[in-house]
Amino acid sequence: MPPLAVVDVGIATLNWTVFAGTLLLFVTNAFTIAFIAALVARIYGFGAHLSPQHTGWQLLLFFVALGLLPIPLGAALRQIAFEALAQRPVSDTISMRFPDACRPGQLDVDYAAKPIRIRAVVRGSDLASPSKSRPPPRR
Repeated sequence: MPPLAVVDVGIATLNWTVFAGTLLLFVTNAFTIAFIAALVARIYGFGAHLSPQHTGWQLLLFFVALGLLPIPLGAALRQIAFEALAQRPVSDTISMRFPDACRPGQLDVDYAAKPIRIRAVVRGSDLASPSKSRPPPRR
């Protein structure tokens, strides 16, 4: 789905994480396309009438913007990596509380809540028989 459409979905559902993330992706895509198009145009000789000062300013602004774009993207990637690494132990712990035939389905972890809030959907045919469940691990 195009990022701008997902921005609208984020607004409609009042999900500000989706809104901000896809807006950042849209802006990054738009800037990158504009910068590369300008660079290719300069390579092919468009704007040859510009003075060396204009060319220098264009290059400076291009590299400053290119240097600033990775900052929010790196922060978002760090958050995604943290959540991916933290979700595995949560899923394993939930799996240990149910019989082997049961598997956790949807897993929602609210990292912003104090304490962290976990909601999970566990699917299986033997959910109601606690005698078959595995004991919790000892620490």
